[in-house]
Amino acid sequence: MTVSILIVLAALVALMTVLWSVSVRLRNGAVADVAWGAGFVLAGLLYSVIAPVRVPVAWLMTAMLAIWGLRLSSFIWKERVAGGKPEDARYADFRKKWGAAANRNLFGFFLLQAVLIVVVSLPVALASSGTLLGFGPAQWAGLLVWVAAFAGEWVADRQLQRFKSGSENRGKVCDKGLWKYSRHPNYFFEWLLWVGLATMASGADLWWIGLASPILMLLLLTRVTGIPLAEEQSLKNRGEAYRRYQRTTSAFVPWFRKKELAA
Repeated sequence: MTVSILIVLAALVALMTVLWSVSVRLRNGAVADVAWGAGFVLAGLLYSVIAPVRVPVAWLMTAMLAIWGLRLSSFIWKERVAGGKPEDARYADFRKKWGAAANRNLFGFFLLQAVLIVVVSLPVALASSGTLLGFGPAQWAGLLVWVAAFAGEWVADRQLQRFKSGSENRGKVCDKGLWKYSRHPNYFFEWLLWVGLATMASGADLWWIGLASPILMLLLLTRVTGIPLAEEQSLKNRGEAYRRYQRTTSAFVPWFRKKELAA
């Protein structure tokens, strides 16, 4: 498995280098978000192709990664890159902060993503090792969790997209649909996807290593690049309206709204 991981890492570094050059040419750091989804598609395919034996569970997990990764990459490309769209506010702020070192630092960010993808995709690597050949209760349970999470993330993205497309909602906080119960339902369901994949890898040798996948994703989404950056940008753009939203609505796990106390 170590050799497979090294091959996948090398391929991801090559992919990230190419996509970083695209981001430099387009002057749009959001290409890094496109690269995130595309990297998982490549990793899954390579793990299954390199596998010493044909592993049905691993091929199914690869297909699941491809569906998720391609949907995410195409969605972000359309929303944040295609048609000469202005650079996403997060990357524009980074570019302003980094100055002349912006492209160099962005390259480091792309390479860091290659390493993170290797860690997060460990469940697929473990399933491809040849020690997990059949479907059991854990595999079916993980598949059901993944399907529910994929549907939830798709619905959350569509609801936010529809809200933003209405001119009457400009400057307002999206608190409709799933966004009424969580400030970041898309991130919650994205994390749940990896819980499902890690569950599907149960039974493989060293399966417990795959738990690093949902744990790392939870940390990234809630403590590093996900919620913290999104909240900072929302507060900057929507001010007090978003602060009220923060006081009444769960940040991550969908839950019933709190009543705001009168001042």
